[in-house]
Parts: sequence; structure tokens; C-alpha cells
Amino acid sequence: MRFAIALRTLEEERSGKPSLVTIKARPDQLVAAFETLSWITATFRCPHRSKLCSDQVKFGWSLGREHFHLRPLPLQEAEWSGPGTCWQRLFPSSVIALDFPIPERIDFTGLRLPYGVMLDLAGILDHVDIKDVNTRASGIYFKGMHSLLLPTGYVKDAKTVHWHLIWHEDSAIALGLIYNNKEAKN
Repeated sequence: MRFAIALRTLEEERSGKPSLVTIKARPDQLVAAFETLSWITATFRCPHRSKLCSDQVKFGWSLGREHFHLRPLPLQEAEWSGPGTCWQRLFPSSVIALDFPIPERIDFTGLRLPYGVMLDLAGILDHVDIKDVNTRASGIYFKGMHSLLLPTGYVKDAKTVHWHLIWHEDSAIALGLIYNNKEAKN
């Protein structure tokens, strides 16, 4: 069984204008198409100035009328805190779409990014090798003008390194490593 759905704004529907987009597909394909449209509607809104915001889109179906409704809810300023939230400083003036399916990740919390993207977003300029002569341990951290990335864990099965971001927007980070217990909590 296939359905045809015409996409129009309310103004276009009231004026009788023809739709710009018509989707002819099976129900499962329509669901996927509307989920994508909902995500686009939520993600590409203008955020509040210099704020990370979250957005949700409610959608519904009018039985018998073949009308699908997308309704963006008011933007909310994102105020998440706790483990796995240090990445928020990378996205000022952005909108995060909520309530959309993502792959389940049991091994960690936070944002999952490719390595190069993480370095670019954090503004990393250089890496610093660390060697402890007493314990013979070694490590690395990455430094930018306003940022430090420190490895905090490794999941062998997933071949994934967990990183913690420390961000100082108001001033440049000094040449040495700046890290204290207050920042470690975030």
C-alpha cells in the first residue's frame, strides 16, 4: 500500500496553492521522511544570541484528511550540567534537536565526534607530551588558545578515547597546564 502526501504551509493550504513537495511512499518511508523533516525543522532554527538552545518538534497525523502537522515548540536555553556536558562550550549560538533517535552508547556519556572534528571545534593548536619519571607513565593533552583536551578514559572494545574539555573564554590559557578540582567536576 502506498500513500501520497502533499507538503504545504497553512497559508498555502488556505489559499488553495499547489504544494511544492509531494511524497508518494509506503507508510514506513513516510515516517522516515517526516522524522527527517522534523529534525530539520528543529535543528535549523535561529538560536538565542550566543546561547546553546534545545528544540523539540511535535508532529501529528489527521486521520482521514491526509494532513501531517509539524509544530516547533519554543526554544529553550540548554542548561545541562554534570558528567558529559563539557562539550557545550563548543557550540555557542546553536540549536540541539531533542527526542530524535540516536544509536545507543553504553560505554560513555557526552558528545561523540570524529577525532579531527573534535580538535578543530576545540581550536587545538598543539599537543603536549607528558612523562612522569617517578612512575614511568606517559600521556598527552591538547592545547588551544582557550581550551585544553585531556584524555579521561579508553574503551578497548569500542576503540574509543574519552576526552574532557576545559574552556576559558575570558582569557587565553597560560603556557603551563591549568587544571584544578573545580574544573574537573564538569
